Order: sequence, then structure tokens, then C-alpha cells
Amino acid sequence: MGSLVGRKHEDIVQMLLKTSYRGDLEALSSAYSGRSHLENAINRHFVKKNRLAISSPPPGVKNFLKLYVSKWDIDNIKILLASKELGHKISEDDTFIVNSRGIPMGVFAGNISTEEFRVVLGLPSLEASIDYLSRYPVGVAMASRLDEYRRTGDLSFLFTAMDTFYFSEIVRTLLFIRGDESPLRSYFRDYIDLRNIMVVLKARDQEMDFSIIKERLSPGGSITPAVLEDMFRNSSMADIFESAGKVAGGEAEQHPSNLTDLEIMGRMQLYRRYHPSFLASSISVNTIFDFILTAERERDILRGIVIGSSYGMKNDTVLKLTGMGV
Repeated sequence: MGSLVGRKHEDIVQMLLKTSYRGDLEALSSAYSGRSHLENAINRHFVKKNRLAISSPPPGVKNFLKLYVSKWDIDNIKILLASKELGHKISEDDTFIVNSRGIPMGVFAGNISTEEFRVVLGLPSLEASIDYLSRYPVGVAMASRLDEYRRTGDLSFLFTAMDTFYFSEIVRTLLFIRGDESPLRSYFRDYIDLRNIMVVLKARDQEMDFSIIKERLSPGGSITPAVLEDMFRNSSMADIFESAGKVAGGEAEQHPSNLTDLEIMGRMQLYRRYHPSFLASSISVNTIFDFILTAERERDILRGIVIGSSYGMKNDTVLKLTGMGV
């Protein structure tokens, strides 16, 4: 994919037409153009891969995979709730949520159908949306924090409820899958640790008190809340950066100096670290999960290339943005 870096949108389209993206680009060519055409085709291709991955595994494995891809539902719900809270108009088309300027906002690769998102889009208020979504466990989780939202008007209570539910269920569900899932369990422990360290870093960067972010830490990692609090209060930013790098498994000299690059690099390094272990497993949940994770990685790279093309970024910047340059 490095050959796509620095190309204009029309050149990227022509190159992708020679790949498995051809059907997606052709299907959307009459409805979109330029960046929107590329982004929607990339998203469509990614959704198809997710649906393929969860279409045939045994029930226990399928439940876990469906739970994992529900993170896209959570992202879409956050977008919807934030738009209703802020009074921003969001429209939708046959495939993707888009904002009022027609830019794709979400990916329907989870478990909530586009038809049900259409219903939520048409509801008059944020609370009506949560009430409708209570038919799903993630909606029940939000409803449990609704009083705090009413009292404060702070959406973070609702978002934290979804995130806590999601990671708690991931960890719980993994315990009931039979087979050699140790690489998968290790991956999620490290993923949650990295996510929590990023929460600590962002809080320190914004000079927030630890009490504000304590409940935003996700359960299931190997680094306890007490250790994270000690890290927050007593470690330098450089030391916390180094801790994030160690969790991700990258070389110390590769660790970037800003939070955005660190987050991108952390996800990329985790993928590189666990990809060989997943592939080495016999056909199992590990290999199916690796298929999904590889599809995510491919989508991130292509979207980064498209964004770079849109804003005329230098090739080195795009390579860094996508994690290909490290």
C-alpha cells in the first residue's frame, strides 16, 4: 500500500480498481466522488470482511467475535448522542451515517442494523434514543448512568458506561471460549493497559485530576488502578510514555513525543507483536480474530493515505500517520 502514498484521489481509485476493492468502488461510484467515494468504498470493504469473519464460527466463538465488532456500534452511538446533545444535524443514506456536510462518520460493522440506526436518528431527543437502545445490553449500561447525565449534562458518564460494559464483557466472554486462546487474552490485557495509560497521559496533558478519570479506566488489564494512579501522580510524562511503549512492545527509540503519534504507533506495534502468534495458531478464534484485526489495520492505512491526499500532506507525514514509516 505504500505505492498509494502521495497519489491524487483519482489515481488511488484507479490503483484500487485492480484489487479486491473494485466491487466496492463500482457499487458506490454513482453516489459518491472524490474522498467520500474512497472512504465509503474502504468502509464498505471493511464491513464485508467483518461480516464474513463472524458468519460461520461455532456459537461460543461467534458470540465473542460479535461482541468485539460491537465496538463500531458504540462508536456510532457516541456520534449520534453527541450530535443530539450539541444540536448538530446528522443525516443518513443507505449505507453510512454522515454528518451535515456529507462526510462519513461511522461504520456499520457491528450488531445494530442500519434500519435501527435510522430509527434512532429520527428520535427527538438523547433520552429517547437511550430508551430505544435499551433493547441492547449497551443501552442498558447507558441507562444505568442516566441520572448522572441528567444531573450534570456530562456525556462522559454515558460514554464511560458503554466502554466499561464493552471491556468487561470482552474479558468475561474470553474466559468461556474453549481452546488455546492465550494469545488473545494476552492481546486484550495489553490493549486495555495501553488504553488506560493513554487515558492517564491525556489527563496529565490536560492537567485534569485523577479523580475525574479514575472511572474511565477500563477493567481487564494487568496494570491495576492503584499503579495507574501512582503513575499519574509520581511519574514524569517521559516515564509514562516509556511505560506505554513497553506495553505495546516497541523499541524505546521509536517512541514518539506526542500523544497522537504514540496512540497510532501503540496500536500498530501491538498488531505487529501479536500477528505472528495469531497466525501460528491452528484454525481457531485466534486466526479469525487476526483476520478482523488485519482488516482494521488495512482500513486504518488506507484512510490515512486518503486523508493525506486530501490535505496535501508530505509522504513522510502520511507514513507516520499510518504507522508504515516506523
